[in-house]
Amino acid sequence: AGWIGAALVGLAFLSFTTAGRDLPWISALVAFASQMGDIAESAIKRRAGVKDSSNLIPGHGGLLDRFDGLLGAALMMLVVAQVVVVPEIRG
Repeated sequence: AGWIGAALVGLAFLSFTTAGRDLPWISALVAFASQMGDIAESAIKRRAGVKDSSNLIPGHGGLLDRFDGLLGAALMMLVVAQVVVVPEIRG
């Protein structure tokens, strides 16, 4: 259900910008980077021999599991922001 909400927000955003042709591939890259962030953080924990990064949120793999996808997505958006010129929002 989350991707449906994201798609609706994306469609609403398209009505305010001319960046429509870039949004589909940017979205795919960010989604992929989010999954890779999750996998990378799990690999780091596995290599360190740690099951959970903390006990703050019991049963959820720890606090870092709440942010690992965000870290990957944020890194990808940083790269995209340096490469792609996104038009300004129309007023």
